[in-house]
Amino acid sequence: PLCRIRQDAGARRTDQAPRLAQVLKQLVKASKPLDAKLVHNGSKQRDRRAQPRKSLMHALQGLAILLTLQSAGVVLSRLLHLPYPGPVVGMVLLLLALRWPTVQTRVGAVANFLLSHLSLLFVPVGVGLIAQLGLLGQHGVRLMVVVVVSTWVGLGVTALVLQWLLRRAAPVKPGTPESSTPHE
Repeated sequence: PLCRIRQDAGARRTDQAPRLAQVLKQLVKASKPLDAKLVHNGSKQRDRRAQPRKSLMHALQGLAILLTLQSAGVVLSRLLHLPYPGPVVGMVLLLLALRWPTVQTRVGAVANFLLSHLSLLFVPVGVGLIAQLGLLGQHGVRLMVVVVVSTWVGLGVTALVLQWLLRRAAPVKPGTPESSTPHE
């Protein structure tokens, strides 16, 4: 009986093989029009799927640029014994590198990707809060005061710097009062 079951199973596999081949042929035929659709751009023809691949490649290159600049910042910070953390030095390097259009497009692509999935980056923070719930219960009020005060200080400093930059950017013309400059 065991040999008979094996023979039946073998027969079923051979019966299903042509069906499987037919299904695969249909899938191949169905996918060919996707490959064959071309967009005419003047005299050039390009595949419609080339654009997403290109943006994906730009995003990967942008991620490589970000990681390279952060690593360079860490190395510079340690080698030169700077009082600043390596990622901060990497951000300064990124600020300098953003002058080149190729860096702008690649870093812009990865920034758009990261911003579209920003909510996922809060999951580790939430897990960390839940894991340290006892500590949060102990020092929660102090932490809230620190967060609120530092937020207001940051907003205030940003507003003052913005006012200073706006006054500096719009020079006062002779004969007009200073109060006419946009500072509020």
